Parts: sequence; structure tokens; C-alpha cells
Amino acid sequence: MPVLSEDPRSIHPAFKEAVVDSLLNGLSARLSGRGEFYTVIYGTKPVKALLSEFIVPMPAEEREGDEEADPVRISAHGMDFQIRSTAENARLTVSLTGALYLRILPTEDDVKPGGRLAPTFTLTREARAMLGDALPQLAQTLPGGKSDPEWEAKSHEVRSRIYASARSESEHHMTDGAETEEEEEDEEDIVHAGDVGHESLAVPDDMINDIPPPAKWVRLTLDLPGITFTPATAESDAQIATVALNQAIKRQLADWAASTDPESGGMIWG
Repeated sequence: MPVLSEDPRSIHPAFKEAVVDSLLNGLSARLSGRGEFYTVIYGTKPVKALLSEFIVPMPAEEREGDEEADPVRISAHGMDFQIRSTAENARLTVSLTGALYLRILPTEDDVKPGGRLAPTFTLTREARAMLGDALPQLAQTLPGGKSDPEWEAKSHEVRSRIYASARSESEHHMTDGAETEEEEEDEEDIVHAGDVGHESLAVPDDMINDIPPPAKWVRLTLDLPGITFTPATAESDAQIATVALNQAIKRQLADWAASTDPESGGMIWG
């Protein structure tokens, strides 16, 4: 069935404006993390995921400068406007909306194999050196080198032997000079690092570099009080508003920290 285009001249201007407004609002929300977009940010910092409508703290040593002229660190938003000279006592009110992103720990589903934050572990320099010495020697003993049909099985044996030796040495250091009960090693407690082209091997923790918890940030939407001021008392009104804003943010952060919500409550993160 053919699809025919509509004559643009027959479309009501209100419909055109609605479509454009929808596209622009959707794009703006994606760039700034509003509404359904970026309620949780995975794997990076919010300042790197968002492109607009955010502010970051200004370093103490730079707070005397002109923050509006800093293109890298956006620490303030504002606007300039004019009013009648006779309106210096007129009361003006500014409504505020805002949110904070809070760093939280990933869940089990986030970090399990196939999860969006599944960690990648790397071998230590010492472990890579041990493998770097042993594997080339093995390749020289095989007629076809790394292309030899026995390479996969033989290299797997070399890796297993090196890992087992490192694990035994680690256990020896832990028990040397002290009598301890022998505990059976739990397979689940071993970090698995898969070697490309080989079956995954149980690699000792001592041979793997430590990594920080994968980044995960949850958005906390704030309920902020409005700012009421007059042009004549704008400076003192701004100071009063600053205190009220800080108190509101502090209270909501405390409420989040005490929340037991299983998805985003602060209590479960300690």
C-alpha cells in the first residue's frame, strides 16, 4: 500500500509546532537528564554523560574569578534582565527545579556476567611476565607454534600450572608460622579471568589487579523552595534564599540516606 505525503500547506501550524516542540523537548531531556532519561547513569560520571543543564562545584582557589567565562567548568547558571526604575520594591519570585546524582554501588545483576556493569579484570605485571616467559617457550617446542593443533591444550596446561603455583605460594605465606584450620577453597570465591581462545581458568586473586567498583549514579529529584526578592533587597534576599536552599537539599539528602527503598535507597549502601 503506497504511503502518500501530506501537503505541508494543509497542515495546521499548531500541529507543526507540536511536532517541533516534542522533538526539541525530547532532545533537551536526553542531553540534560530530565524525565525518563538518565534516572540512573552507568559506567561513567554524570558530567560526562550529560551535555547541558548541570553545574559542578567550583574549586576554592578559583571562586574569585568570573565563572561565566570558564568554558570547561560550568558552576553557575543565570540570566540578565531589565525592569523599570520605579519597580525597585516589586516582589519577584523565581521557581526552581533541580536534581542531584548520587554514587551508589552496583547490584548483583549489574556486575554478573552479561550485566551492563560486568567488570573486566586484568592480570598483574608479574603475572603477565610469567606467562610472557612460559608461553613463547611452549610455542618454540611445538612444530606449528601457536598454530599447532596442540597449542590450545598445552597453553591451557601452562596457565593452569602457573596459576596453581601462585595459589600455593600465596597459601604458604598465609599459613607460615601459624597453625590455622585448613579450609576448602570455594570456587565462587575465585575471580575468573577468561583468556581469549581458552577455557576460563581460576586465577588467584594475587595475580589480578584491583579495580574500583563500577560507576553507578542514581538521580535524586529535589523539591526546592522558590526565591522571592525585590530589586532593592536582592543581595540580602539571595543570602536568605541560599540558606533555605542548602537546608532543603541537606534535608532531602538525609532522607535519602535513611531510605530503605530496595532500588535506590541510601540505607542499603551503608
